[in-house]
Formats: sequence, C-alpha cells, structure tokens
Amino acid sequence: MDIESLSPPAHQESRKQALLKKQRGGWRAIKYIIANESFEKLASMSLIGNLSVYLTTKYNLGGVFLVNIINIWSGSCNFLSIPGAFVSDAYLGRFWTLLLGSIASFLVNLPSHLFISSRHVSRRVKAR
Repeated sequence: MDIESLSPPAHQESRKQALLKKQRGGWRAIKYIIANESFEKLASMSLIGNLSVYLTTKYNLGGVFLVNIINIWSGSCNFLSIPGAFVSDAYLGRFWTLLLGSIASFLVNLPSHLFISSRHVSRRVKAR
C-alpha cells in the first residue's frame, strides 16, 4: 500500500485551511462586552440611587434598615449571575437562555405596565 494513497488530496487540505482562516473569534467582541458591562453597571448604580429615594419617600425607611435592604438587593443581583451563567452554559445554551430571560422579563414588566396605564387612564376619566 502506498503512503501517497493514504494522505488526503491537496484540494481537501486547502479547503481545511480556508475554513480555518474564515473562523472568527478571539478579541473581536471585547468592545461589545465592555460596553454592555459598562451600561449594566451604570443602570445598576442608577437603580440603587432611585431605589433609596423611593424607599425613603414612599415607605419612610431610613438609616441602617434602608442600607441593609439595598445591600441585600445589590448583593443578590450580583451573586445570581454566577448560577445563571452555570445553568446557561451547562444545561440551556444561548438560545434558550435568551428566550427564557426575555419571557421572564416580559412577564415581570407586564403587570407594572398594565397597572401604571390603568391608573393613568382612570385619572383621565376622573378628571373629565
């Protein structure tokens, strides 16, 4: 048996090299990741400020109790990303994680939008 007959044809090798050249990845996505994290931290810090004002004015909370609530909320938000990343990577995959996250976000936000819009409509009706 000839060694030349066992080696793959030259066109297959060049095709493999072309496929390897086409593969992208590495550090190309880092600017999007950094921007996403920056905006997430900005939103998180803004939410902490607004939450403290809301809890102070609407619920008359203050001092140590207010700080404890905000620390627990902030810590749980930061910690839950670790188990979420594990479940996403190990069991669900990107598509199902995004789909379930979008559905959960929609279901959480839907009652607040309905409640706010119904209060807004009822104020208009009472004003007439």
